[in-house]
Amino acid sequence: MKIRKANEKDFYESLKIAKSLNHWFSSYSVSNSMPIDFKVNNLVAAIDKNEVIGFLCYSTWEGEMKINWIGVKKDCQSKGVGSYLIKWLENKAKTLNSDYLLVEHFQRSIGTNIMLRQENSIPLLDSRKFMT
Repeated sequence: MKIRKANEKDFYESLKIAKSLNHWFSSYSVSNSMPIDFKVNNLVAAIDKNEVIGFLCYSTWEGEMKINWIGVKKDCQSKGVGSYLIKWLENKAKTLNSDYLLVEHFQRSIGTNIMLRQENSIPLLDSRKFMT
């Protein structure tokens, strides 16, 4: 298995995986949120035998890495693919001297040495309040 920056084919294969995991990802997320996040942020694919078997979308904010989306094909789950993707991002974070991986609504069933911090959602400011 290898991890690579997602190409256009990987982008669509990652969305197919997400769509098949409808117990984790809503149809709205797959149709609307994920395509934007995949394009704007960083998307990597786990590849085995020239097939996308998992994906990880991540971003950074103020020097901290954030996992936006992660998914693994149903028939490849519980085989270490998700752990491998997280480990890859952990190593990327260490390379960049980042100490944290920020996560939201992420159930961790794997072991990792990097600190995972639960992020709280906060409402966005209404910019119209600051206009004169």
